[in-house]
Amino acid sequence: IRERKRIDLVVQLELWNPEGGYDRLGLESHSREILGVPVREVVLPVRPGRNMSSIIEIAARHELLRQAGHDSAREFIERIEQEPPLGNVAVRSAAQYESSIPPPVAGRRR
Repeated sequence: IRERKRIDLVVQLELWNPEGGYDRLGLESHSREILGVPVREVVLPVRPGRNMSSIIEIAARHELLRQAGHDSAREFIERIEQEPPLGNVAVRSAAQYESSIPPPVAGRRR
C-alpha cells in the first residue's frame, strides 16, 4: 500500500451518445477536485466491443505530452490555419461524388 501517489488525470468513461457533443480534439479543459487539488479530467465516450485499454492509454499519453508542453490539439489547429486555401481544387458534395460512380456491371459484386 502506498502512502502517497500523485494523480495527474481522471478518465470518466461514458456510454456513447450520438447527441453528446463531445470535444473530439481535446481543446476544452475540465478538472475535478480531489482532496482540494484540481486534477485534469477527460470524458471518453465508449461503446461495447471497443478496446478501452488502448483508448485510456492514448488519453494518458496525451496528458503526458500536454504536461511536457506539447498541446497536440492546439498544434493541429494552428497547422490547419496556416495551410493555404485549396485554390482551384474543386470540392464536390457527397451526392455529386456518388452520382459520378458508374453503376456496377451485371453479374459482378461490389
